[in-house]
Amino acid sequence: MSKRTNLTRIQSPLGPSRSCFLMVLCILVAALAVGTAQASTVVRINNLSTVQPGDTIIVPVTLDSVTGGLDIAGFDFLIAWEPTAFRLIEAQEGQLLTDCGWEYFHYVASQMTDWNGLPVNIPLVRVVSVADLNNGDIHPSCLATESGELVRLVFEASSHPINYGNQAPLRFLWNDCGDNSMALADGTLLVSDQVFDEGWDWSEDGDFPTWFGAPDVCLTGGPDTLDPIREIDYYNGQVSFAESDTSGEADATLYIAGERYTWLGWPVTAELGAHNIAPLFEAGGFDLLMRYDTEGLVFQSADQGTLLNQCAWEYFTYRASPDSGLIRLVALADVNNGDIHPSCLLDQPGPLAWLHFVVVNSPSNIGREMPIEFIWMDCGDNVLSDPSGDSLYLSSDVYDRYGFVITAEDTMPTINGAPQGCLASGSVRRAVDYFSGMITVATSSPEISNRGDINLNGVPHEIADYILYVNYFFYGLGVFTINVEAQVAASDVNDDGITLTFSDLAYLYRVIVADAEPIWDKAGTTTDTAYVIQDTTVNSLSVSYDGNLTMLFLTFNGTAEPQFYDSSGLSVIWTSDGGNTRMIIYPGFVTSEGEQLLPTGFLMNYTGDGQLVGAAAAYDGLTGVPALVQIGQGEQCCVIRGNINHDPEGQLDISDLVYFVSFMFGLGPPPPCPGEADINANGLIEIGDLVSLVDYMFNAGPAPVPCP
Repeated sequence: MSKRTNLTRIQSPLGPSRSCFLMVLCILVAALAVGTAQASTVVRINNLSTVQPGDTIIVPVTLDSVTGGLDIAGFDFLIAWEPTAFRLIEAQEGQLLTDCGWEYFHYVASQMTDWNGLPVNIPLVRVVSVADLNNGDIHPSCLATESGELVRLVFEASSHPINYGNQAPLRFLWNDCGDNSMALADGTLLVSDQVFDEGWDWSEDGDFPTWFGAPDVCLTGGPDTLDPIREIDYYNGQVSFAESDTSGEADATLYIAGERYTWLGWPVTAELGAHNIAPLFEAGGFDLLMRYDTEGLVFQSADQGTLLNQCAWEYFTYRASPDSGLIRLVALADVNNGDIHPSCLLDQPGPLAWLHFVVVNSPSNIGREMPIEFIWMDCGDNVLSDPSGDSLYLSSDVYDRYGFVITAEDTMPTINGAPQGCLASGSVRRAVDYFSGMITVATSSPEISNRGDINLNGVPHEIADYILYVNYFFYGLGVFTINVEAQVAASDVNDDGITLTFSDLAYLYRVIVADAEPIWDKAGTTTDTAYVIQDTTVNSLSVSYDGNLTMLFLTFNGTAEPQFYDSSGLSVIWTSDGGNTRMIIYPGFVTSEGEQLLPTGFLMNYTGDGQLVGAAAAYDGLTGVPALVQIGQGEQCCVIRGNINHDPEGQLDISDLVYFVSFMFGLGPPPPCPGEADINANGLIEIGDLVSLVDYMFNAGPAPVPCP
């Protein structure tokens, strides 16, 4: 029997928890003889098609047919749906009830957060109705003996682009024997016979809670009550969303779409995309700031999306802070570098970037929703620019991860959108809707059977495991062909609860060269940032770090082929597909009597035009080392330190300071000559250089160190 569902489907051994509400209200008399043939009483949640995002919709729950001779006098329904699809406004009496004058109708909305000890987020509505309350001479004019509308569920449809063109289910749920039952006028209780979803028979005996109908335990009544009868076929419903939102007032929509459902310890990718682009609208760049759940996710990297690749945008970079959980993405279509120009701007829908994470392998994350939200720290966050740079587009409306409006005037930092104070300039206007997203973890995950045995051959921490693990970093999950779930679980070599990290590879390397023991519990102590510096003048790579490094993983846009990398025992593994180059640098596979370390400073030269766009570093394989990329032309272009904009006159003036401030805070391009921005000549461009320049220009402080 095939079972298909988008809502969590886990059975739990919960027995009946309450007496049926209708048993109390109805007068119980002798049992009504009902045959055991297939039920012909049908209750259906009706389907809706082509629903516009954000619309108010009415979903009827109808009695489609009634077995002859049955007088239905009441019902108790429990209905669930996806929180990313709808938000309940109210439940109303159906036409059958109002026409017959039924006397009692009540609904209660709630949230199911626990399924047999596992966290879930399932919105529910319970609807109860009784024809006659025996309250005197007032009686209904009819019972439910023929088909008709029982309930009208009124929802606000989510506006989130993840729903465009998709279908969202509404389903009956059973928490105990009273759920989704109907009562006859004589007090007989009717429970589910079959349950159908998209034409599939879901009927199945099991434990509560369940999507598959009343279990057999519900067929026995109390000592003074009638035994319930299987009589009703329940049909789940679904709502089909339109392909796009035609009602929005903004010129563009940016959204985050995460994976549902993923495993603990697994790599996951969230899409940052554009949708609903208005005619004549176009943008030539963006500066976006997002916040992710650091308890559940570890950020790995970001890649420019399909739209930027197809349009050949010329600049894309990202910065991430693992402590604060912030990710900044900056992209420019055209960097004014001569006759090279992009083929298109942001004037069409498509993916702008891919955000890569690993789910923290902790039991506390099972079943969790882990948000990835747009956040505003200042007015320069989450903005788009027109191609000329003359106009800036701010947030119009902001939506939560479920697709419902949360726009509000707020002080920064805020997730509610840019406040009114950001509209001070006439060249700034509200034009973009922002939708946050989330990644949801499934309610179970594979067990780790043999940590470090990546190829599952029964021998962990061998050279073959290392080679296979390296191939993962080059080629992705497709290299795991034996049992992908088990191989991913075994990849947590350093036992930090996070699979498929560069630190795991580094620790596996250390075990192989006898520099560490398997599952070694020595904690790393180096957490400062490592800077990987690409000098595009002499095509060289170097690293600057105050502590010790064992391995580097570098990603280039374009081709970068290592040259002469044998000094200090340095080894390199690399692969290139023409569009991207990936490179692992390490000290070499020799048996070690001590720590295996990379040299500080110059690493190697390379050939090709690849631009370094990402770096990961590791020391002991236990503590992650943050790594940032610096790209420039090194000391060779340096004429006057402090000439940040590298103008021909070489004067230090306010334009240099403005340029430096814009770059340091992520609002502008990098200095044309990094050496001239290295005011204190320590090989890095950092906040100390900015402070030194301000001190020199306005406080008679020391002059910048002369260029060599």
